[in-house]
Amino acid sequence: MKKSGFTIVNALKYVKEVDDYQEQLGKSASANVLATTLVDRIQDKPELLSLLSLFHHELAKLGITPTSARDFSTLQVWRYRSMYFWKLARIHNVFWDQCRLLDIAERAHRLGFSPTTIGVLDPINFTQYYSELQSGIYKGLDFRHIELMGPTRFQLEKGTH
Repeated sequence: MKKSGFTIVNALKYVKEVDDYQEQLGKSASANVLATTLVDRIQDKPELLSLLSLFHHELAKLGITPTSARDFSTLQVWRYRSMYFWKLARIHNVFWDQCRLLDIAERAHRLGFSPTTIGVLDPINFTQYYSELQSGIYKGLDFRHIELMGPTRFQLEKGTH
């Protein structure tokens, strides 16, 4: 009969192996593929589309768009870092928490502290969807009526896009 201490150690080793496997799996898939899969899975969820649009909107205020250069000035990096604390990390975390609750995402995602390490939600990964998402209508689903609350209110305005 095994001692209970060994059972706990074995269970912890197994959990670590599963975590390592999930992390490796996440790193092996390209961000573009993950972004495409993500958009396909949230295309009928207006709240998630609105959160993604808000995240991209806040990045656009910093000059980070799908077509912007990726060589950031020191000022841009520091502006990104201040927005990271005030808005970006919150929006990012709420988005991924909701995705996990709805079984859209299988693991936690982290927002990088540098504009070069945004991760899956980087606008460069959404080039083909970006304009449509920013318009507030994606594949016929109008999500402009969704009002997001937080440190500031955000709502896409009808008729401006």
